[in-house]
Amino acid sequence: MNLSDQVSYPALIGTATVPVALTTAYTANTSKVAIRFMPNVNISGTYTPGSGSTNSYMSLLIETSEDGSTWAPRPVISSTATAILDYAEAVPIQIPGDLTSTASTAISYGYQDTIAAKWMRVSVKETVGGGGAAGTAWLQVAASAN
Repeated sequence: MNLSDQVSYPALIGTATVPVALTTAYTANTSKVAIRFMPNVNISGTYTPGSGSTNSYMSLLIETSEDGSTWAPRPVISSTATAILDYAEAVPIQIPGDLTSTASTAISYGYQDTIAAKWMRVSVKETVGGGGAAGTAWLQVAASAN
């Protein structure tokens, strides 16, 4: 593989050693990356609920853009026996998926997708359960042509 066939953003939001503190708004932890000609995207990282929290979870929102400034939510497509449903509104990936977590216990996650766009924006926020402290997270992105 040529170096031009892959790009990595190892510290897109926080790092493994210095994660970011999460808030209840996406705007606090948002980052964009150029993925033109590299549609195979892998997002991974760790979410750690804050101390004293019960069943907190992180929401990860993926948006795409052709110009790097006008953003559209990543559509979610599902099927039924009679139709293919396209949900164009902002539907986040929730970590953990069952929305149950234990305070201060790290949850590793990974998400892979094929995204045909010039830009991708990734944002994270947290829903804190049980009145506990805010959690932390970090994530990295790798994109490749193959």
